[in-house]
Amino acid sequence: MIVRTYFLLLALIGAGQLGYSQTCSGPLSVTVIGASSAQPIIIDEQSSDIYCANSSEGDIYLTLYGGTPQYEYQWSHDTIRTEIATDLPEGNYTVTVTDANGCSEKKTIAIIQVDPLLDSLQLLSMSACGDCHLADGMQSFFYFEDEYIAAILDLETEAAMGRTRVCADIVDDTPYAFGDALLQRCWTVESEVQEQADYRLFFSDEELTALARTAGYITGEDLILSQSLYVNYYKIGADQGIEQTPVQLLSGEFTLTRYDEQAGVWSLELYQLPNAKVELAALQGVLPLELLSFGGRVESDHNALTWSTASEVALRGFMVQRSGNGILFDSIAWVDAGDDEYNHNDFDVSAGDHYYRLYMLDLDGSAEYSHIVRLRRDYNHTFEVVNNPFTDVLFAEVGTNKASTGSISVLSINGQMVHSSRHELGIGITGIQLDLSSMPSGNYIIRYSNDGESVGISKKIVKI
Repeated sequence: MIVRTYFLLLALIGAGQLGYSQTCSGPLSVTVIGASSAQPIIIDEQSSDIYCANSSEGDIYLTLYGGTPQYEYQWSHDTIRTEIATDLPEGNYTVTVTDANGCSEKKTIAIIQVDPLLDSLQLLSMSACGDCHLADGMQSFFYFEDEYIAAILDLETEAAMGRTRVCADIVDDTPYAFGDALLQRCWTVESEVQEQADYRLFFSDEELTALARTAGYITGEDLILSQSLYVNYYKIGADQGIEQTPVQLLSGEFTLTRYDEQAGVWSLELYQLPNAKVELAALQGVLPLELLSFGGRVESDHNALTWSTASEVALRGFMVQRSGNGILFDSIAWVDAGDDEYNHNDFDVSAGDHYYRLYMLDLDGSAEYSHIVRLRRDYNHTFEVVNNPFTDVLFAEVGTNKASTGSISVLSINGQMVHSSRHELGIGITGIQLDLSSMPSGNYIIRYSNDGESVGISKKIVKI
């Protein structure tokens, strides 16, 4: 029996489950010291992002696999020692999990600010004309009535917003305003509490096509490319009276989006809009009846223009004209008449906006202009970190197809700027060397932005 017990103890000790000690005068003593797991620690998380601006409503919930219980939790941002972190503002949060054997695993989780106009939206309530009551800090609502008569309200506060009215009406007998064509659908947006808010208003492909043809264009896409769309809104006063003179929003002050291509739905996004009646309008185009279509597309090394005609009675040909601002045009090519389908490829292109129109000349000397087509070639920007993690010096590469000036900033996970520098960038790849030796070790965010362009690229970096 003594021999069998001895070999059992040896087996347990070899498995890492027991330890022993013995003195000359005392008996054999056995102590349980804990077995180590062969499985690594795996951290799985579920997080809730932030919907209300500048709030602290983010949450992180951890689930652990592997390792040996019990676990200890060390969060980088505060003194929480559990698997749950709540009431978090936007930022990156690092947790270190240590098991009973001293093995540890680290993970960084990002809490982000969600744009409610892009996130899935919740229908709270609706009536026949879109009266909604918003409360409990809800930041947005999604409203449908019949054929995508919809609106989204993006609120900037967490307070109850009272009643908000969103109403869409079809106007059959008023296709023009101030001489310009109108979308048949107009909207009324009102909020009792919020003086200004962001809205997304919906209309259909058929309505856009009808607006285009009223304005003298063949398709809705032709109308959009012409850059002749604008928005009128008529302010609603405290007495519910609607002002007679509209405020006009030009291109760049609103956004038009193909919201649902399969269903044929467009959306009009307006920002910081007061209580108002809203209408989408188009400048009256000059489009000869002979011209069926005129459009273009951006190719890798050129802009491709195409157009077609229905009849060419006494037509001499087309002068293709180009502009950098949509106002001053230069002639770049001549195309003889003689066919129903035409094209021209413009290879003298760079990044930015290019405006095109056709100068159509008859044999008798009379001439007319087509509508304007705008093609935008993106300013291509790339930003790569070469050595990440890094020690003291960080190397980065910026690629652009336009000579410009860019800025690089480094922020801590708490949003504090610890480095900022400006750099002259040439066409192609520009190498940049940053001396960050004064920064302590840890996780950071490096951000590249380009002067004059709405370009911002952020990456996570680690200094060791």
